[in-house]
Amino acid sequence: MVAESTSIDTDLEAAYSALEAIVANSDAPEHRIYAATLKTQLMRELGTFSEKSLGFARFIQFLQSAAAAGRIQIARDDHGHPYVQAPGDPRDGGHVAIGVDGFRIKPDLWASFVDWEEPCARYWDTKSRRALTVPLAADGSPLWTTDAERFVEIPPVTKSTHLSWMRSFADETSDTATSGALLAALSQPASAGAYKRVLQRHGLESEWTSFLRAKVASHATAWATTCGVSPHTFLMRSRTAMTAPAQVTNGGDTSAPRARVRARGDRTSESDAQLLRSRLHEVIDRMSLSELAALRVPASYLIND
Repeated sequence: MVAESTSIDTDLEAAYSALEAIVANSDAPEHRIYAATLKTQLMRELGTFSEKSLGFARFIQFLQSAAAAGRIQIARDDHGHPYVQAPGDPRDGGHVAIGVDGFRIKPDLWASFVDWEEPCARYWDTKSRRALTVPLAADGSPLWTTDAERFVEIPPVTKSTHLSWMRSFADETSDTATSGALLAALSQPASAGAYKRVLQRHGLESEWTSFLRAKVASHATAWATTCGVSPHTFLMRSRTAMTAPAQVTNGGDTSAPRARVRARGDRTSESDAQLLRSRLHEVIDRMSLSELAALRVPASYLIND
């Protein structure tokens, strides 16, 4: 046991040293190296690398350990992606630092502390555990009492409506057994959790997410139309990817839509590439086996250097 512990300590020190060297020699913009790319760089530097062999369940825990040892510092960008810099690097840009234990301030509370765009009263709701911001008029009264036309009430999607969407998705599922399992999950006491487990078991998480997004978007658009709110004020186009239209073959069949990254030519910076790479890592980590098997990857990427 002592020999094994000594070996792990030695390997961990070697990993720390390699990590330090990568960070120190990086020419990444603002010396930000995104966590999603670091593991690959460590594998190249050391020949082999596994955080699990060092006693960590996840790679971010290894990075947090290195931060605790004073070898690096970790922060997140505006999109929540973790990146690494040398300790004390002043080019942090004011982003939220991740503590040694991996926690950071929730975005709603963070904005309450640092957003000075207009006079507001800020409150922490101890029941819902979230920050609330109330815009104020010049006299300190809530702005909706003096400028009521500025605010449009938002009707939430009711629980019954959400459940009806879940039933509709189950009914539209082509496999009879899967459809039955989803409908059976809805009759259980903890229906949401049971439904999610069935989705995961059958690799349907992405399809359900797309279905739900379409339903909520339809609900939001109907609300906006009724209240005279322009949908363009709240609908956002994806920054990293867009779906290509289905291609029609000579026989008239349509091929499945294929996601593609929006080409930007020379305008694509190294920072953009790192953000996209980081996002792809996060998405792949959530994909089921069937979704992973459907990915199109050039064979050259599967061959070791």
